[in-house]
Amino acid sequence: MLNLYEILEVSEKASQEVIDKAYHVLVKKYHPDLQPTVEKKWQAEAKMKKINEAYDILGNEQKRKIYDLKLKQELEEKKIIERRKHMEELEEYSNMYKTRIYNYNQNRNISNYVQKENNMQKIQNGILGAFKQLFSDYWARRKQKTKQPWTLKRVLELSKVLAILIIIIIIVAVFPPTNKLIVGSYERNPAVKTIVDILGQIIGGLFSGIITFFKNGSN
Repeated sequence: MLNLYEILEVSEKASQEVIDKAYHVLVKKYHPDLQPTVEKKWQAEAKMKKINEAYDILGNEQKRKIYDLKLKQELEEKKIIERRKHMEELEEYSNMYKTRIYNYNQNRNISNYVQKENNMQKIQNGILGAFKQLFSDYWARRKQKTKQPWTLKRVLELSKVLAILIIIIIIVAVFPPTNKLIVGSYERNPAVKTIVDILGQIIGGLFSGIITFFKNGSN
């Protein structure tokens, strides 16, 4: 929307003499009676209405001061709105950038986690495979040897070893400090988790082997 100075086609710093002169020039230019067609006459009448309203204020010193003050306030408000809009745009771009960085880090963390899990799984499978092979070879050699008869002394010795092992496991598992330490290390450390899982499977395999050994010895 044009301000009054733009309507009179003068600068906001124009003197009163310049404003008066500009007004008279515009009156001659847009006088309705001087227009060649009816349509241009109507356009000139609308233009002259705005010119007269502008000169009515700018041609009066007191009214012009009030208008200049109002115009200055409007310009300041406009600058504040534009500055606020600019800050909102910067904040929006900043949030978009932070979101992209966050998504990138999340995707990278997920990728690294999956890779670590795959590596740990490969290590675990390799160790289990090697243990199963050794265990299989051991029992194959045992079958090739001459069976030794089971005696009460052998049964007592084996029972003593198993009892000591079970007691140690129960004490470690039940005692709060060691229980908390083991559980915490198991949950936080993937390497410890892998080792514990492997030991669990080894112990299970040993028990299965012992049971098989007893069955073979009793036959």
